[in-house]
Amino acid sequence: MDHEQIIGAIRQALGGPSSGAAEHAAGATLLTERLPRAETRHIQQELPAELAPWVCTETEAEAFDIDEFLNGVTKRQDPDIQAALLHARAAFSVLDSALSPKAGAHLTAALPKTFDPLIAEAQYSSLESWRLTTSGDESGNS
Repeated sequence: MDHEQIIGAIRQALGGPSSGAAEHAAGATLLTERLPRAETRHIQQELPAELAPWVCTETEAEAFDIDEFLNGVTKRQDPDIQAALLHARAAFSVLDSALSPKAGAHLTAALPKTFDPLIAEAQYSSLESWRLTTSGDESGNS
């Protein structure tokens, strides 16, 4: 996926805010300064260059859980915690579609277990979106 497709998909998942708001949600959600550098390299190689500043990191990874992650999103965007969760769901769902299975597995493995429900929701949302997209292409022949 290119930059416009990723931002457009996040806009759609969030219910249609401006592209600037969707881009800000993506940046606030990527929060990669706490991912191991090796994992950020896997992600960075597959995302458009416009997203690189959000994925690059010079720091070592720190342990964090889902609550700290959502608090970080709220600090970057100033939404309430429910909005932060909505933004995180949208961004993770789009990332699940944008990344290869290998890069997605690296990202998932790098996150603490407290992220499992968020990742499962993103994967389900991505699968449902794919089903809706492809259901119109089916001829009905089995």
